[in-house]
Amino acid sequence: MIDWSQWAEEPNKSNLNEYPTITDIVEDIIGEEEDRVENKYPLLHNRTIFSKLKTNGCYFMMSQTGDNTNIELLPASKSGMTYYRGQSIFHSPCKPSLYREEKQINRNILISSLQTAELICCLRKHPVIWDIMMTRLNYDNKLFNVPIPIHFEGLAQHYGIKTCFLDITANKWVAAFFAITLNEDERYFPVDTTNPNHPRYGVFYRYSWQKPDGGMRNDEIHAIGQHYFNRPGRQSALVINLREQDDFNMIDGVEKVFFRHDNKATKLIYDLCQQGRIFFPNDSLSSTINAFIKGTTYSEEAVACCNKTYYPFVEYNRFLQWIYENGLSISSNPQMVFDAEKMDIEYQLWLREGKQRFLDNIYAIPMMKIPKEQYNQTPIAVQ
Repeated sequence: MIDWSQWAEEPNKSNLNEYPTITDIVEDIIGEEEDRVENKYPLLHNRTIFSKLKTNGCYFMMSQTGDNTNIELLPASKSGMTYYRGQSIFHSPCKPSLYREEKQINRNILISSLQTAELICCLRKHPVIWDIMMTRLNYDNKLFNVPIPIHFEGLAQHYGIKTCFLDITANKWVAAFFAITLNEDERYFPVDTTNPNHPRYGVFYRYSWQKPDGGMRNDEIHAIGQHYFNRPGRQSALVINLREQDDFNMIDGVEKVFFRHDNKATKLIYDLCQQGRIFFPNDSLSSTINAFIKGTTYSEEAVACCNKTYYPFVEYNRFLQWIYENGLSISSNPQMVFDAEKMDIEYQLWLREGKQRFLDNIYAIPMMKIPKEQYNQTPIAVQ
């Protein structure tokens, strides 16, 4: 077993070779998971539920407000309420993409909000998304009056829009993949220690949402859940909402262990994850959003949605003025549009076989609620 505290400090040239590799960390987590499953799992007495928890595609129905609203699908994991994040390069502070550029933070937040609103407007016109929004969750053949949640902001984060969210995952392999790869133009390639420009060490995080006393930490965690455009589902994705001044390295409940990059270990993880293909399914949303995201023009529909959703206390004309003051444009036409022919093909496939397969991959257990006083959503405000 790895003593995480022993390797919690950045390595230097003299002691780097003493540090564990990424495979050492994964093996350590596997050992902890098996120990938890065999000896400590609170649902071990319920063999029916327990058997479901060990399979991919099982989700807890979680209420972020302690009632029947704000439902999210929390991916089940042998690690319980412990989640992971892997980085091939250590950053201090560790911040969401929205806050990594110190200049023009308010403008960047505005752009992020407008892009997300444009995405929402686009997705709501897709017949498959509409059908999912009208579908209700099923548990033990009983119908609940709870719609399948679609976390639009989480989708925005996973498809390239900069947000205030930092990715975490319930899947150790996902975290391990990101820990041993570099990203360039949406392409992930492995770290190579023979390349002088590549990093020599990375960092692997473990975040415990549940406190040792059994209570929940007062962090805003969102489960992105299962989606039709399922990059988040493939990555067992959750996000933590951070403020501009927050540093993930300093968040209560976060542990980190540094590891040395090792080409043999990197190749093993990279190949096991099929070079990342299993985490990045090819879908029509990827090409649709990539064509839009570099622009600075937004539709009137998206502007109205953004004003209502993210800036509800700002008078509409003032909001328009602020958009123009930031060098952005408004159009009467949608700026993110699915190809009509492809959309129709997707819908027909959905009706024939996709919907049933989608629903078969969700096993919702209505058993978890986050108390209202622990729900702390950070509002976006014009400054």
